Amino acid sequence: MLKPDDNFDFITDEPIIDYTKFSKLFADEKSTINYSILDDEKSTINYSNQEDHCVNQPQFTELVEQLCSTNDPREKKEILHKMLVLCPKESESLFHLGWLYVELGDLGTAKFYYEELKKSKPNIKFTYDLGLKISFSHEESLENTNKILSICDEALKYYPKEVNFIIIKSISLVGLKKYEEAIKCCNEALKIKPGDVRALKNKGAALFFLEKYEEAIKCYDDALKNNPREREKLLLSKCDAYNMLERFEDANSLCDEALKTISMNNQTLLIKVWALLNLNRIFEVIDVYKKFPGNEKLNEDLYSLIFLPHVLPRMNNMGADYAKSGDLLKSLECFDECLRINPDDFTALNNKGIALKNLEKYEEAIKCYDDVLKIKPGDVRALNNKGNALDKLQKYEEAIKCYDDILKIKPGDVDALNHKGGALYNLEKYEEAIKCYDDILKINPDYHYALNNKGLALYDLKKYEEAIKCYDEAIKIKPDYVDALNNKGDALSELGKTPEAIECFEKSLNIKTDKEIEESLAELKQKLSK
Repeated sequence: MLKPDDNFDFITDEPIIDYTKFSKLFADEKSTINYSILDDEKSTINYSNQEDHCVNQPQFTELVEQLCSTNDPREKKEILHKMLVLCPKESESLFHLGWLYVELGDLGTAKFYYEELKKSKPNIKFTYDLGLKISFSHEESLENTNKILSICDEALKYYPKEVNFIIIKSISLVGLKKYEEAIKCCNEALKIKPGDVRALKNKGAALFFLEKYEEAIKCYDDALKNNPREREKLLLSKCDAYNMLERFEDANSLCDEALKTISMNNQTLLIKVWALLNLNRIFEVIDVYKKFPGNEKLNEDLYSLIFLPHVLPRMNNMGADYAKSGDLLKSLECFDECLRINPDDFTALNNKGIALKNLEKYEEAIKCYDDVLKIKPGDVRALNNKGNALDKLQKYEEAIKCYDDILKIKPGDVDALNHKGGALYNLEKYEEAIKCYDDILKINPDYHYALNNKGLALYDLKKYEEAIKCYDEAIKIKPDYVDALNNKGDALSELGKTPEAIECFEKSLNIKTDKEIEESLAELKQKLSK
């Protein structure tokens, strides 16, 4: 019986997790400056405390509220005019003009009024507030971060106990990766205002980047106690720390808890995806993915940073494991899920073909290999597997074409030569088959499959002594090679060497039971006894 090396191994891959790339997908309020950590939305200004600087405070406050509630430039200018009437003092007028031009998106004009404000005799806090407001409106950069830090340092000379300035300084220090200094600022803010959520959050962020995850979690927990309305962001920061501690079950459970009380958002789902990935709960990852709100850029990032490097390889591995354990239907589910995500996943197509081949669905398997070859023309593995499937359908000429295509790409490919030899053998082209096996043995003299298969071709040419020599060499290389022992027994029997044949069959049965061999052995023993 011909025993070619089928080489139907599933393709598996162990994905390397890169949390740094993954974490870039969501709004990481710890990695760069994020001034939304402030209660006053990027501003230290609190108009309710400006009674000393503006007359007609109730009307002024009402106008500020109107200003914040409109996006119409014309309305903003009308409100500005009314505010200037209410606040005729030069410093205040300059401040409000600068502030409103920032709101209008005209940073050039806002900077002009900021410089004018610095030349006048201003309320110092107005000057620093406007400077920070302008700086916050720029794109994040090292230069801008240093400028914000400089403004805070100047402001703190006049207002050393102003918590907002201290916290903005700490955030800037985090952005500059000066985490220890940032923690020092947060501790100072907490002495002035114990339990301040902004200080606790930013301290947690600094500790996170110092890889002091347990301490960071404690800060987030303290912040949760003091300000439940920040629950969403704090829970997500805590989940992130759990992931870094490889406490993936905790991270996943906390995400589920968060999703009970907050609206579904990308950041929560992404952190949950990461936890599930590390728990190898791949089908759940895909279920979560289906829940993501429509966001083309995010979906592209998800695909490139999560599904290609993580989900698809793991799903393929899972399918291969199911197949190897005998659960071929479950393995097909895995490969089909991969192909639903990426119809051009040639690894999944190849593996699906192998599973279908093992289910004896050879035509369907061949279609999978053809799909691989459309994506990767000349793929050796797909050509090899397609040839094997064609062998099973007894389409030997077509199979040989596949093996010849491989040999054009990889001359001397041992597997292709062996399989081609098998197809030629089945076409009863024994001499051509022997040539294939001889070509293999020139490359690898210890390739026992080729020795056994050459022996079979010689046997059918009735060259029994030469066949036995091949079997002996194969057995020398692999002493427990049952097929070679049985084939040697057949050749010895043809030569009338019954005792030696019996000995071969007995050795084979000691290694592996085989009903057919047992019957042959019984016949030989009966023949010998006569």
